[in-house]
Amino acid sequence: MITGTSYHVMLDSFKDMVSSLYKSWKGYLWDSLGPEDQNDFQSFVEEKASDAKLSASLKRLSSFLAKKSGRKVIVLIDEYEVPNNCASEYGFLKEVHPLHPDYTQG
Repeated sequence: MITGTSYHVMLDSFKDMVSSLYKSWKGYLWDSLGPEDQNDFQSFVEEKASDAKLSASLKRLSSFLAKKSGRKVIVLIDEYEVPNNCASEYGFLKEVHPLHPDYTQG
């Protein structure tokens, strides 16, 4: 679950979750990736990916899985509202959604 009392704590929680997810698929995917994709993949495993790449990490993983399996991939996210609720409770919702108009007022 992605939670935290600050934006940076929550971001670290997300990085840890993404790292665990990538580690779990590494054995299946690694040999099917080219060198550039392997570097990106490893940056997620080691929690060294940039925030920009991190924001697309689940989309990227699903594309790796689709390419390897030759099938469409569906990503199911349980408790998707927890990060927003946590950010709202601890007062950093604007950091989580800086460009979303509903969160930039007040």
